[in-house]
Amino acid sequence: QFSSALFSAVTGVALFDLGGDGRPDGLVYSTKAIPGVTLREATVKFEPLRLFAFRAGVMRIPFSLQQQSANTGLMFPSRARPNEVFLSGADFGAELRSDVKDGRLVASFGVYNGDSLGLQIENQSARGVVLSGRLDANPLGKFTLDAGDHQRGPFRFGVGAGVLFRPATLYDERTGTEEKSFQDVRLSGSLRLAVRGLYFAAEYFRRQQLDDYSGRAHVADGAYAQAAFFFSVTERFAFEPIVRAGYVHEDQTFDGRLTGYTDAGINFFPVANAERPSDVKITAQYLGERRFTEQEDAHGSALSLQLRF
Repeated sequence: QFSSALFSAVTGVALFDLGGDGRPDGLVYSTKAIPGVTLREATVKFEPLRLFAFRAGVMRIPFSLQQQSANTGLMFPSRARPNEVFLSGADFGAELRSDVKDGRLVASFGVYNGDSLGLQIENQSARGVVLSGRLDANPLGKFTLDAGDHQRGPFRFGVGAGVLFRPATLYDERTGTEEKSFQDVRLSGSLRLAVRGLYFAAEYFRRQQLDDYSGRAHVADGAYAQAAFFFSVTERFAFEPIVRAGYVHEDQTFDGRLTGYTDAGINFFPVANAERPSDVKITAQYLGERRFTEQEDAHGSALSLQLRF
């Protein structure tokens, strides 16, 4: 799986002399945005038994419900922003996975390089592997691949929890001071419900990082909830109102910043009688962001077309 991206490339570098004494006072450089392609997923999977599977390559860490969903299986065109603050994108890694009773109990354990972890300390480079564990229980039956109840199935509910642990080393990119060891622990908890076209999901995230240098913990938490209802107008056409709200509270022990997010919209399904109605999906979406600490607001909109074949 690939996606397009813009990269910032340095196109020129020059010294400047403010005093005219022949001694450089600083450095100025110019950049240019260059389109490119990033690798989102490339994996090899071996599944000798239903109860056991091994996967390795470039993949998302299955720390949350949002991370487990494919790009084409999301309720909105993009993942919930609280999820993207705590981790976003893919990692190199390997995963062991077990599926019991056709998705009623799913467990995973993996080791990854940690490139996708957010909430990094500014001007600090981290080195160390990430250990990940996740357990999902769906006692009344598994959920579909899509975040929604497009088949209008019976009542189901699921709970899950994830943990990330990263013992690693921090390097200061500016001063080159002695490296510092740290431990980063992140937790997630989830709940989801589905019945006759109604779908609801909520997740909570928490992160705490301790190091042997600053003497204080770096703490952040966040959560979101989203809901949708699938309406069939005709055999071939359906629509789905969608709504999502969440927040992130960063750096709580030093300079806390609280940000709220609100998304709302509607999905249209022109081929609702397909095996997966979301094979053709049109989404009109409103995006809102409220920075409570800075007392700033931002508003936007998006229009998305998905074709899957």
